[in-house]
Amino acid sequence: MQVFKSNPLFRILTISQFFELVASSFFKIAIIVFASELTNNSLATTIAVLMTTIPALLQIILGYYADTLKNHFRFLCYSRIFQAGLFIGIFAVLFTFGITWITFLFTIMVLFFSDLIGGLSSLVTLPMIQEIVDPDKLVEARSLQTTMSSLINAIGQVVGVSALTLIHNQFDVLSLLIAGLFGLSSAILLFNKKQFSSMTTVKSTDVTEEKNPLTTIKSNLQIALKIPSMLTIILLFTVINMFSGTIVGLLNVTLLKHHSMIIQNLGFTISLANGALSIGVVIGAACAGMKLFNLLSLKKLGSILLLCISIFSGLLIIQTPFIYQIGLLLIVGLMEGVLIPKVGAFVMRSVGSNTIGQVTGAMNTCVTASIPIGQLFFLSISNYISNTLSWVLMIIITLIFALIFGIKWTNRNEVEE
Repeated sequence: MQVFKSNPLFRILTISQFFELVASSFFKIAIIVFASELTNNSLATTIAVLMTTIPALLQIILGYYADTLKNHFRFLCYSRIFQAGLFIGIFAVLFTFGITWITFLFTIMVLFFSDLIGGLSSLVTLPMIQEIVDPDKLVEARSLQTTMSSLINAIGQVVGVSALTLIHNQFDVLSLLIAGLFGLSSAILLFNKKQFSSMTTVKSTDVTEEKNPLTTIKSNLQIALKIPSMLTIILLFTVINMFSGTIVGLLNVTLLKHHSMIIQNLGFTISLANGALSIGVVIGAACAGMKLFNLLSLKKLGSILLLCISIFSGLLIIQTPFIYQIGLLLIVGLMEGVLIPKVGAFVMRSVGSNTIGQVTGAMNTCVTASIPIGQLFFLSISNYISNTLSWVLMIIITLIFALIFGIKWTNRNEVEE
């Protein structure tokens, strides 16, 4: 919290981002409730899930446009005003026409564009943080942002649903509330505009524009991947997110097959598992700057996380009391929470401000794409061959990756945080 207290520019950015994240989280769960009230609600829910996932897969493209913007601060201010306008539009449509398939499709398209703008905004803030935060404080800064984001993801949707219940599922009223949150996020920045005027990421500068964005992205990524350990860190981060994102889905199937592991009921048990992971991420992100974790390299942390997943898988095979698995999920979440800000800080220190959006966007795209790939592979084996075999393969593969990342633990060239 020291960087938040001592750095006014970072503090203003973080507070503004807080309201933007809360606004985004509210409607992501509300759109699922909206879909459930339609005829053929299963199709509507599928569309809602897909449309809220696609923006994450487009991060690499968004990163290119984030890096080519001439004035990052101005974009943050006006993009959030634009998002507020989008939700005022949703309010007007829903207030006039009510809940129908047409208004649902309109709402989901508006939400899609808002998510794209939100993704672009998060990438735009990276070079600004890179400039206003000292290199030795980047882990602390990213740790605070990761903690805030994780808490909002865990609590924001619950608050959003509660608010929706209090207003009797009036989605138009909720849209107006969200518009106000986006407006507040922008107002905080505009009110403190003078404090940001000296930043190079605020001044309009000449940006060399390529006719083909894909050529620029490819060229910049090739340069970035030549940075020592960059490719390994991207692979590490992708692998651990793939496995941590897969084990909960595979756990759901396992619990359906082995009722003896269920605590009270299936929903409660799954909630415990998801809660343990979420709490672990929050605690890990909050503690990422501690001396204990500073002694461990990114690869050591990744290897420990993968070993925990291997042990978790083994305990599921032998069907030990589920409380042990909950403890391991907490540790997996803890390690992941520590890794997220450290990886972000590593990228910030290693990459220039003119390519950081593309590199981070590429990493986010890889991470997002890896989760459904992992789930498809392991769940297919579980459903069509054997649930036990899927967990055995999980053990073997995670141990192989843990060994790969752990081979160079003592190598002095490795990244130490």
